[in-house]
Amino acid sequence: MAMNLCLADRKKCEFLRQCPVHHVWHNAQQKFIEELKKHNFDDLSRQKK
Repeated sequence: MAMNLCLADRKKCEFLRQCPVHHVWHNAQQKFIEELKKHNFDDLSRQKK
């Protein structure tokens, strides 16, 4: 899963070298992945609404 195409495949982005927001996408994706690692579907399914 990637929040933006350049994070999935760097070759797909022709602007990567001069992109002012790549580091923002990268940091956001890292934080998103870290949060997902804290949970699993089994635990989530047992939570009460």
